[in-house]
Amino acid sequence: MLLTPSAVSPEIMFTDTARYPYLIGGIQIGLCGVVKDGDNEGFPTGTLGMIVLNKNTGNRAILSNHHVLYGKPSYVPTADPRVSQPAPTSVPPDGQPYPNVCARATNGYFGTYQYDGKPYHIDAAVADLTRDDVGRYTRQSSSRISNKFMVPELRVARLGARVWKVGAETGLTYGIVARLEADALGADKPNRMVIMSENDNPFAVQGDSGSVIVDEEERRVVGLLTGGFSEEEIRKSGEHLRRGAFACHIEPVIQKLNIELLQLPVG
Repeated sequence: MLLTPSAVSPEIMFTDTARYPYLIGGIQIGLCGVVKDGDNEGFPTGTLGMIVLNKNTGNRAILSNHHVLYGKPSYVPTADPRVSQPAPTSVPPDGQPYPNVCARATNGYFGTYQYDGKPYHIDAAVADLTRDDVGRYTRQSSSRISNKFMVPELRVARLGARVWKVGAETGLTYGIVARLEADALGADKPNRMVIMSENDNPFAVQGDSGSVIVDEEERRVVGLLTGGFSEEEIRKSGEHLRRGAFACHIEPVIQKLNIELLQLPVG
């Protein structure tokens, strides 16, 4: 589960619920359907990671998390595969259509996947676009505009590398790859990377799920943000874990979903 917004300094929180005229990485998306998790219900919400080619259908598609585009396995699922930008906040009245549909969830995977002889946890999905207005790769954050250029070739994450992400909740943040083969406490989620913020603020919070992780030096996507440390892990190991986040390695994600990264400018 992602860290809660209450764990973040107010000055870095700026939930972006704007509707963008073009689809770019780092903006808010959500499923057009209420799902239930125990006594709670709501719309799964997260971040558009990037635009990819869905080789299963031949269409351009949104890459994000499975728990964003489909809901977590513990949720009572929705039969509605439509994705909205921004995320919906209520069901339209009197059977009216959702107003901001941009894609339809087509395939995804949540679980352990064998890649190159090792088990990897994957929480990833794609949604084929129903809008053609694809723009530049990332939006600007609250305080700066990224002028980088993302290179689409695959790259294995490097221990100690400086990385960045753009999320719908916290915008552009930087961190360091602290671990490459981490597992969650009491959970079967092997071989994820851990990223620790390079300052005292969290690298990511709830709502940033689905952001792609980019190697600062090599300008290549190396991971897909999935969540933060649980409260149990924080109690056991210390408050410093609030600065950290988990991410799937990108290579197993690409192979399992049968997608291709597209080269789009950043800025």
